[in-house]
Amino acid sequence: MRIPHALLCLALLVPPSAAVRAEEPPAGPGVADALAVARAILEGDADQAREAAGRLAQASAEQIRRVQEALRTLARGGRPLAEQPGGPIEPGTEAPPPALRMTVHVVEVEADGLDPLLGAWRPGRGRPAVYLPAAEAEALLERLEANSAARVVSAPSLVTLDGRRAEVSMLEQIAFVEDYDVQRSAAGEVTLDPVVGVLQEGHVLGLMARLDEDGRHARLEVDLAVAQVGMPIPEQERTIEGATVRVQCPEVSVQRTRGGIHLPVGGHAIFGSGEQGNGAAGAFERLVVVRVERVELPLPPRANGR
Repeated sequence: MRIPHALLCLALLVPPSAAVRAEEPPAGPGVADALAVARAILEGDADQAREAAGRLAQASAEQIRRVQEALRTLARGGRPLAEQPGGPIEPGTEAPPPALRMTVHVVEVEADGLDPLLGAWRPGRGRPAVYLPAAEAEALLERLEANSAARVVSAPSLVTLDGRRAEVSMLEQIAFVEDYDVQRSAAGEVTLDPVVGVLQEGHVLGLMARLDEDGRHARLEVDLAVAQVGMPIPEQERTIEGATVRVQCPEVSVQRTRGGIHLPVGGHAIFGSGEQGNGAAGAFERLVVVRVERVELPLPPRANGR
């Protein structure tokens, strides 16, 4: 019989008297299995020694896994499970992924005002995302909110888990007449009922941040899709059952602003596609300013309610 060298050394460290005479092995992970290995070796029971050695190896592997998991948690800036909000949890329960808050400003800036407002921090010219130092980010947001050439479309704040995608939408419905149904009465009279279609206009914003191993930096991904219905909606004349009617033929444009950037946790980034849209005040460009920061979430209560 071959016993792994490390397990054999551990077994031989137990005094023979303890291995033979102990009725209640000392408490502790793997101690009982170590005593069983030593007892089986002394008694010459190869099968029993092999079985006990297997249990000891399994227990050791589990302890190593727990230590590695705890080290990874601490390296990412987390806290040991026993110190998590909500108090101690049952052994074997994994800590939840870190939580991240993303504070967003979606801004439309008139084309003529982009350079005066952004200067060297303007994205979209071969670089879809630009990192903003804290002082510059605060000053830029103040300028955007105060300047008449800029309009804050939405400013959501989202909390999601590390590596999980979050999504927020701001949409409105636009109805249009797309066709007519022909209705015939028993007397043979014909009526035309309009068929109403519905389009959605607005934006859908997707975000995802993934922490590095050190927990101090993150990879931020942003994907903004904006749908806009051209106004007024073009119309066409059609002849149905001898009657001339008008149907509407909407034109929908979709613009995407997406990109990724590596930044310190707590930092800001500004995203832009460089594409321009058309609004009531003329051409504009759409920008997305995002800040990523860590937040603490309490652990859920244990199943036994204690």
